[in-house]
Amino acid sequence: MSQSEPRDGRANVGDLTLHYVEWGDPQAPAMVLLHGFMAHARTWDLFAPEFARDYRVLAVDQRGHGDSDPATEYGPELYVRDLEGFVRALALPPFVLVGMSMGGRNAMLYAARHPEMVPRLVIVDIGPEAPPPLPPRPDAPEDPGVFDSVQQVADFLRAQDPYPPEDYRQRVAAHSVRQREDGKYVWKWHEGLLWGPSPAEGNYWEVVRAIQCPTLVVRGAESPILPREMAERMVGALRDGRLVEIPRAGHAVQEDNAPALVAAVREFLGLPAR
Repeated sequence: MSQSEPRDGRANVGDLTLHYVEWGDPQAPAMVLLHGFMAHARTWDLFAPEFARDYRVLAVDQRGHGDSDPATEYGPELYVRDLEGFVRALALPPFVLVGMSMGGRNAMLYAARHPEMVPRLVIVDIGPEAPPPLPPRPDAPEDPGVFDSVQQVADFLRAQDPYPPEDYRQRVAAHSVRQREDGKYVWKWHEGLLWGPSPAEGNYWEVVRAIQCPTLVVRGAESPILPREMAERMVGALRDGRLVEIPRAGHAVQEDNAPALVAAVREFLGLPAR
């Protein structure tokens, strides 16, 4: 896969500055990517370059994440308002919208409210309601919160999820933390996210039913976050929905098995296989 470095950009949205990264020709049709909770735009690094020949691909750090400004409040309504402001700030034409986890919920809301702006929608591993309660993973590593090195961050990420390629893991680890004055590394996400509403809660079935565009629902075959039964109900509630399961993938589908996700999305968009 191409590992071309994206271009950095910033957009003023209300009283916040949102950071984003961009691949492809600025004059090409647009594709906007929304990451998951406590993640950031560079978690799309294995996916986005594969669409850069066809689209201007824009991955946004949502408020309080990555290199975007922190905020005093968080929640779907605020994330969607930020996306509306981002679209205005960049004067984007109608665009393909791809959202993963929390970003998928935000994408559902935006697409339902702005059908004229979203001709195609991809929702990655999130449903319209919370999944069943998940038992704790007995082998899950404890997050130290503070790290001595970027390598230690990469080691922690590997213990959480063994599937992403090692070269990607090393790069995404570096983009996930900032270095303090004492030399230690801490996560970039804002601690206020812990006090806000859970991105998995709420009932979004009416939102799903309001979405007008063709929609691809993507489920990681090993993910507990979007059970297959819920994904099938979701596709049934959509006006024009289809479901694809990605093998060898948990919740972080675009990290765990990017080639399979790329192939599924290219087919959905009517693009030739790569």
